[in-house]
Order: sequence, then C-alpha cells, then structure tokens
Amino acid sequence: MPNIQLNERQRCARHRLSPQNNCGSGLWNHVFRFEIATSTMSEDEASNIYAIGVSWAESTKTRLEDINVINTWPGHRDSTWKVPSRIAYASENKSKIPADQWGFQVSPNLMCYSWTKLLLDKSAQLTGYDDPSLKDLFGSGLMSLPKGKSAQSVIEDYFRELYVYLIHQLEKKMGAGVFNATPMEIYLTMPAIWSDQAQLATRKAAEAAGFGSRPYDSIFMIKEPEAAALSAIKPHLGPDAIDPVQVCNL
Repeated sequence: MPNIQLNERQRCARHRLSPQNNCGSGLWNHVFRFEIATSTMSEDEASNIYAIGVSWAESTKTRLEDINVINTWPGHRDSTWKVPSRIAYASENKSKIPADQWGFQVSPNLMCYSWTKLLLDKSAQLTGYDDPSLKDLFGSGLMSLPKGKSAQSVIEDYFRELYVYLIHQLEKKMGAGVFNATPMEIYLTMPAIWSDQAQLATRKAAEAAGFGSRPYDSIFMIKEPEAAALSAIKPHLGPDAIDPVQVCNL
C-alpha cells in the first residue's frame, strides 16, 4: 500500500482526533478511531480485499504525527496498517484449529467467512458480486453465513476478537492503570450508501462485541466521505470560512 493511503487515512481522522472535537471531559480522554475500509492491502495480497484499519490518539494532541496506527496483528510478522476482515470458526474446522481464528490467523485451508458486511443491508443489490470466479478465489464462505448465524452475529464475533486484541495493545502502550481510567470515543466509519438498517446492525455488532461497554466510553458513526470532507475543510474554518460544500462520493 502506498504511503499516500496512510496519510489520507490520518488526515480523515485528524478532524475527530483534535481537542476541539472531543466530547469527553477527562484529562486523559483519548479518542479511539475504528475504521471499516474497503481496499486491497497490497498488490500481492489480493485475497485480503476487505480489511479493517485502526488508529488512535490522545485528545490533547493535535499533530498529524500524534496519530497512532495499529500496524501489528496476530498471525502476521510484518508491519501492515490493515487486517483482513475474515473469520474461521473452530466448530467448522475440527482438528484443524483449537479456537476461532480471525484476520491473518486464517490460513487458506480453513473454512472461513469474508465480505460479510455486504450482507448487512438486505436491500442492497449484490448482483455485481455474482461472478463464480470470486468464490473460486475467496472460497465458499464469500458472502455466506454459518448455519444458525446472521451477518450481524458473524461481524460481532469478528469485532469481539478485534476488541480483545486492541484492548491488549492499548494496555501495553499506556499501561493498564492509565488505560482503565481513560474514556474512549470510538468512531465507526461506514460507506455512504449504507442504509439505516446496515448502520444500526454495525453499531449493535460493535456494542455486543465490547466496544463502548466501559464506563464513559461512547460510539459514533460517521460516513467515510463526510469524514474526508471534514478533514479537507477544517483548515478553512473560522471568520472567513468557505461557503457550504457538496460532498460527492464517486
């Protein structure tokens, strides 16, 4: 992934990570940004098309350089800014894995589920993904669901694995005492075309997985084009602010 993608992501986060946009009141109130992204991770990792990126910063910091991007993930030795949004259940991979696996932990020989977020919006047209070659490439779990589970519950399971890992990373970075006393604002970014139903399902999955469960933590939803627009116009805000702009998601 070119560096410009990281800078772009950081610029989009900068508006929400500044003290002026902080809804909390504590001295140690960090803002934690959680992003659902749709892009290839690199030219040689085409199977990881749908992936998640996470960044965070302290509310008292305002520089772009103060934004921390999570770049280490279970099952992957190299530094990378995103983790694949796929999950494999131990119950469906008996004798292969002792527990559920997610992200980079999922090996090619496992039955796993991916592109699940596309199933959150029941009104969405998925005919553009009907190409049989996609399942040949990504497996039978592509846009499929395990028996007895909904798309929301699969995403909840994935979010739970992600939440446990991120809490561990933040405790290691800040110290458990500081982290436990630190309120967090969690921002979930989402595609502009998502329906209210898909947005609500995403939020419920995140809450059930643990996000926003600690006292004083909170979850906010923001559309990806809106986040980018806020970042772009922020330098122009003030007495001589620019006229209202129209955001086009092309």
